[in-house]
Amino acid sequence: MFNREVIAEIDTLRQNVRVGSVPTDNRHLNEVRTLLENSAHVRREVAGECLIEDLRTFEHTRYLSHTKAHINSQNDRMIISLFSSRYYPSLSLDCLEYRCIDGDNAVAAAYPSKAVAVAIQNRSAGFGDRVVVALFPENHIDATQHSDDLIFYFVDKFVERHRRITSVLLRKIVSDQSFCLIRNLCDREVELASATWVRLHEYHHHTGPMPIPEYLMFKRPKPLAGLEELRVDILAMLCCLQREGIPSPLAEMTFEFILSERLLRYSIEGIPEPNYDAVASQFLFNFLREHGGIELKGKLIRILPELPNVLRALLDCIRGLETLVKEIGPPQVQQELLKLIRTYTSFDEATRRYRHIEYFKEVKDKLGL
Repeated sequence: MFNREVIAEIDTLRQNVRVGSVPTDNRHLNEVRTLLENSAHVRREVAGECLIEDLRTFEHTRYLSHTKAHINSQNDRMIISLFSSRYYPSLSLDCLEYRCIDGDNAVAAAYPSKAVAVAIQNRSAGFGDRVVVALFPENHIDATQHSDDLIFYFVDKFVERHRRITSVLLRKIVSDQSFCLIRNLCDREVELASATWVRLHEYHHHTGPMPIPEYLMFKRPKPLAGLEELRVDILAMLCCLQREGIPSPLAEMTFEFILSERLLRYSIEGIPEPNYDAVASQFLFNFLREHGGIELKGKLIRILPELPNVLRALLDCIRGLETLVKEIGPPQVQQELLKLIRTYTSFDEATRRYRHIEYFKEVKDKLGL
């Protein structure tokens, strides 16, 4: 039984809360707390009680301790919080209820992770935005991530965008000899591939010479955030190729799924201003073409046999620079990574902005995506 009254009330209350960059001054938070305390339904939920208590003390603690503990417990699968995220500007005071998506047990055992694949069952307006495909601990107003905090990926949105964008790109701009395993996936297969992807993805964020969250601040600039996402996805793909703790049919499907999303779908996002994922995909596309991992022939993308080795070479480039962090320090590594990114992207020195590849701009316009 969904708490529809709670969702409806949150949607009413959030009209009085600033959306996007939510102020965290004491006056504003007290106003939000008063709204919640006077609510008919929200204050009666455990999640609502936790947020009210956290807002009482936030001026001193700067941390949503009760809210985060309730979320991590997963006792009632309800999240109520106050959010402030530049990547998810639709979020402010919001609520959702979710169900967990079952993944593969062998993968879960081999890759322990705080990533939780879920489907949204009910939600307030902020979570309705298409760009809100995940919820990270730092998206709350405390902007804090602890090691035991859960990370939620909304796999139902993965399914929707795969149907709406990726499957179209597979049919229209990819050679018939490439991505053969994922051209006709059912929704459950997309769910399973997505659940495997996000587990591998989050697991690998915590590996390497500059893991997250230790080096999160140094990887927050858009191109470096994109490169970090690409780094962990390459590691995930290589795990699939090497069948490391992943059953064979699932590994093969997940490899193609991750590559298609990273190489194709992300490449058309954010046009005309590329977001961090689009910058990383532009980087990947150009690197793979230049080093013989893919080819563009007659406007169609074709995967070449050398692709796995090219992915390994790209990972070695990134890892080689990150390994220098103890020697030259994070700021200098930042600059070296930016040089690598700009070698394979279209960067306008005058405006300091990244530009989309013309090929994908044409694809987006032609297909109406």
